[in-house]
Amino acid sequence: MKIGVIIFAVYAVALVLLIARYERPSKKPPRITGRGGDFE
Repeated sequence: MKIGVIIFAVYAVALVLLIARYERPSKKPPRITGRGGDFE
């Protein structure tokens, strides 16, 4: 069970880093996303 927790933790950290990279692009202008909030 300990291995499963470690795998989940690694996956969660990777997911957070991936989201952070797309949410805050470095050296790029903000892009329009398809979430609806940018079209108001």
